[in-house]
Amino acid sequence: MYYNVVPTHSKKGFEIIHDSVLNTWVKKNPNSRYMKDGYYAVVRKWMSAEEIEIKYGNELSDEDLKSLKTYIGHREDNEHYILITG
Repeated sequence: MYYNVVPTHSKKGFEIIHDSVLNTWVKKNPNSRYMKDGYYAVVRKWMSAEEIEIKYGNELSDEDLKSLKTYIGHREDNEHYILITG
């Protein structure tokens, strides 16, 4: 299992988030057997449009927010991830 330590404003000052192995990719350092010595990790998270707006709304442009609000869904085939908007 992978985990991520995120700073918060709580009394402890951090939160430990467990990341799914199926949605995490790590670029390992070939000279080490430890993940902590890797170059980077990518974690895919599935969020609703409302969750995205709450968490990242201050970083999005008005055009991005409009596009997010008209989001309908997505579908995948073997080679592409297709965003469907209305």
